[in-house]
Amino acid sequence: MWNNAVKIYFLSMLVCAAIFTYCFFHNPDHQDWIDAVHKHCTVIKQGKGFEYENFEKTFGSYGIVGAYLGSLLEDKVLNTSKYRRAHEVSVGKTLKRIGLTYLMGIPQLIMYITIDKHKNHYFFVLVAKYFLPAFMANINSFGMLNYISEKCGLINIEEEKEKEN
Repeated sequence: MWNNAVKIYFLSMLVCAAIFTYCFFHNPDHQDWIDAVHKHCTVIKQGKGFEYENFEKTFGSYGIVGAYLGSLLEDKVLNTSKYRRAHEVSVGKTLKRIGLTYLMGIPQLIMYITIDKHKNHYFFVLVAKYFLPAFMANINSFGMLNYISEKCGLINIEEEKEKEN
């Protein structure tokens, strides 16, 4: 389940978050530097340096974890990975699956759009605006979509038969 690439990915993301968190609390930016940045860069809101805004967006990359866990969910729990020809359906069913995908993504989109990063606590924004939408969207896409599509009759559920030689 945990190959070396996955271990390295998790470890590197944890190290990145730990270093930033340590610096956030123990090594604040100098006020003269912050004033100079805000004077020359109007895009950055008062009270934040550019590294905070960039770090926020890195949490979207944690969606890869959701994709990995979604694939495990599909393979080990929901058992829908056995349908290798799931996508071989009519155009009508394909369009319905696309609509279902958009419906499943609405909660994550609402979280991303409605959370104001300038009015909420920084770590709340990291988790609720960037991490959770990417994480849940990938779990839905890689783990739940075929299962829900199977229940709605939108995938080809014929299992591939062994070819006799």
